[in-house]
Amino acid sequence: MTETGFTSCDTEAGTPAPGRGGTGLPEPVAEPCRDRADRRPPARPGRPGRPGPASQATRPRLGSCLSRRQGPAGPQGPPAAGKAWCAGGALGRARLRTLRYVADMGTDVDAFLRRLAQALRPRANQSADVLLRVLRAELPEMWKDDELSLVALEETAGHVTAFLDMMEHGLDVSEVETPASAPEVARRFARRGVPVSTLLRAYRLGHVSLLQMIQREATRLTGDWELINAAGLRLIATGFEYVDRGSEQVVAAYQEERDRLLRRRLLLTNEASRRIGTTLDTARTARELAEVGTDDFADLVTVDLFESVLQDDGTPPPVLRRVAQHPAPDGGPDPAVATGRTHTYPAGSEPAHALATGQPLLRHRTDSDTAERTGGPLAPGVHSALLLPLRARGNTLGLAQFFRHRTVTPFDEEDLLLAQEIAA
Repeated sequence: MTETGFTSCDTEAGTPAPGRGGTGLPEPVAEPCRDRADRRPPARPGRPGRPGPASQATRPRLGSCLSRRQGPAGPQGPPAAGKAWCAGGALGRARLRTLRYVADMGTDVDAFLRRLAQALRPRANQSADVLLRVLRAELPEMWKDDELSLVALEETAGHVTAFLDMMEHGLDVSEVETPASAPEVARRFARRGVPVSTLLRAYRLGHVSLLQMIQREATRLTGDWELINAAGLRLIATGFEYVDRGSEQVVAAYQEERDRLLRRRLLLTNEASRRIGTTLDTARTARELAEVGTDDFADLVTVDLFESVLQDDGTPPPVLRRVAQHPAPDGGPDPAVATGRTHTYPAGSEPAHALATGQPLLRHRTDSDTAERTGGPLAPGVHSALLLPLRARGNTLGLAQFFRHRTVTPFDEEDLLLAQEIAA
C-alpha cells in the first residue's frame, strides 16, 4: 500500500504490503493485480429462455438461431430444453419476419401483375383508343392529319400490348420490342414540323395515362392497398425504363428525318438557283419554276402571270394567263385551267387575296371549301396548297401555286419558306 492507501500493482499476489508505520493497524494483504479486462463487472445471469450477454468474439451473427439442449445455465446456453434462441434477440427475429414478408410480397406482386395483364389484354385496342383521345385533348396541334392519327393508333396499341407482355410474363424491358410503326410515326411528325419536345411529351402523357388505367383496374380486382401500392411502384419503375428506351429510338428516327429534309432543302435551293432564270424570257422562267417545283416537292405547280406583264402595257388588270404548269413525274392532279388560257379569280377568294396583298398563303383543304373560296374547283385528292405571289422590284407579277395530291404529307410552314426560296 502506498502512502495514498492504495495497493500497488508492483507487489506480488498475497504478499503483505509495507505497513502503515506507527499506526498499529494490521497490514492489508495485496490482492492479485488485475488488468482492465478482469475488472469488468460480472455478466448478468441469463433469464429463462434468453441468453446472457456474450462477448463480441463468441456472439453469433445477428439473426442466426442456435439450438441448445437442456443443461445448466452458463456459457453453453440457457436451460430451456430443445428451444431455439436467436443471438440477435427481438431485432433479429423482426428482421427475419421482414425478409419473409418482402419475399412473399414480391411473389404476390408478380402474380397480381399477371392477373392484371390478363384482365386488360382483351381490351388492348380499346385502351389504345382511350389513350389517343387523351393525347388529342392535351396536344391538339399534333393531330391535324387524319391518316397520321390512324398510324398513331396502331403504334399506341403496340405499346399497350408490349407493356402487358412485360406485366404478364415478367419480362425485362430489353426483352420487349417497341412497335415497328413507332419510328415511322416519328418521321411523319418530323415532316410535319412537330417539335421533338412535343413528341416526347406525348410519350410521357401516354405512359401516365396507361398507369392510371391499370390502377383503376387494380382497385377493381382487389381491395388490398398494400398489394396495389407495391404493384404500382413496380409499374412506375418499369414504365419509365420502357419510355426512356422507346424515346431513344423515336428521337433517333425523328432526327434522321429532319436531317434528310434539311439536305433536300439545300439541294432543291441549289437546283433552283442553277435552273431558274437562265434567260430573260418571262414565260420560260415560269416553266423552269414549275419544273423545279415538282422535283421531290409538289405534285403539281401552276404559274399565272398578269396579262399586263406579258404585254408590258402598264397597270395590271385582274386578268391572268396560265403560262406554265407541270405535274410531278409520277402523275399529279389535272389542272382546271389549260396552259395558255386566260382566267380570273373571284373577288374574296384566297388567290385573289394573295395577289392583292402580296402575302404567301399555306392552305389545307377542308370539307367546307367552296370554289369561291379556293378560286376555282380543286382537283380531287388535293389536300394542301401553297399560294406564292411572284414579285419583282416591289410589283406583283403573278401567282405560283404548289399542290400536293399523291404525297401524303401536307405542306407546312417550312415548305412555304422553301417555296419562297425557290421562286426568289
